[in-house]
Amino acid sequence: MTNPLENVTNQAADREKVMSEIQVIRSRGIADKIIREFNLDRRPEFNPALGGSLYDRIMAKLAGAGGSQAELVDRYSQHLDVSQVGTSRVIEIAFSSRDPQLARDAADRISELYIEQQGQERLSVNGQAADWLSMQIDKLRERVADSEAAVENFRASKGLLLAGAGVQLQAQQLSDINTQLTAARAVKADAEARAETLERASEGDADDAASVVLQSPLIQALRTQEVQLKREISEMSAQLLPSHPRMVQKQAELSDLQQQIKSEAGKLLTSVRNEARIAAVREASLQRDLGQLEGRRAVADRDQIQLRALEREAAANRTVLENFLTRYTEISTRGNIALQDVYARVISHAEISDSPDFPKKSPRSEEHTSELQSRFGISYAVFCLK
Repeated sequence: MTNPLENVTNQAADREKVMSEIQVIRSRGIADKIIREFNLDRRPEFNPALGGSLYDRIMAKLAGAGGSQAELVDRYSQHLDVSQVGTSRVIEIAFSSRDPQLARDAADRISELYIEQQGQERLSVNGQAADWLSMQIDKLRERVADSEAAVENFRASKGLLLAGAGVQLQAQQLSDINTQLTAARAVKADAEARAETLERASEGDADDAASVVLQSPLIQALRTQEVQLKREISEMSAQLLPSHPRMVQKQAELSDLQQQIKSEAGKLLTSVRNEARIAAVREASLQRDLGQLEGRRAVADRDQIQLRALEREAAANRTVLENFLTRYTEISTRGNIALQDVYARVISHAEISDSPDFPKKSPRSEEHTSELQSRFGISYAVFCLK
């Protein structure tokens, strides 16, 4: 449903627009051009100082009129009538003169000058816009170059790879180190457990001793010899006294063998302890590497955030530059189209009138016609667009 208040507002705005254009048509700029092009300063009708009818000379003398430009413009304005046709956007231009051809030509030329002026104004606006856009484009080109250089410099200074490859590489490194760290911890735990078992075995724990035998082929062989030697001593003890030379020899051999087993067990314990110590060092080293890589990963994440911010800024600058270039191209390609793309067009040209518009003749006024001289009124219409 149409809003009555909105209609009234639109009508008032249209009327204000038409009245504004009427004042443009009556402007001093157009008046000066008409006076110059039609040499109105050389016509007594517009310059009473040059003579003319008795009436004109009397009126000029009483008014003290001369031939100044201001007086010519004033006389020109008296011959010009510009008005709105009803409530439409149509403007009627009427110019009167004693010369019917001048009246017609002046009315036509006024409308032409008005339309040309609108085109020139649009050209001027387009030119100013193009100049402004050109300056902005130059600045934007520098800004884009600076922002893209900032991206590349930052990436180079931080050692960042393209397309997030650096982040992926660090993630793979973290995974590898975590795997190695898990394996090193397992090796350390196993070595520490075997070392503990060997320590208990060295203290005489039978079960732990069996475990120690299983961990060393040499000790297994020595234990086999020990069992065999003990069996021989047991068999000999049934026939010989402990002091018998053979018994003493076998006991000495058994003592040497047990000492050798103990020595080998000590060596095995030392080896396992070294293995546990190496595993611990390996674990500590991997733990340090993991901490350092995690630190670098955190720094890289921050760098990536800053890099993305720089990339967004560069992309935004490029987008603005592209928009400005598109707009500049649109304005530049308009060219003389602006002269045609005005919001006013001619809908009726002036014609030479066959009868005077002033004064209205009557039988009584025939005798004064020669003194007043007829003026021919010419009407000319211009249609104002939005």
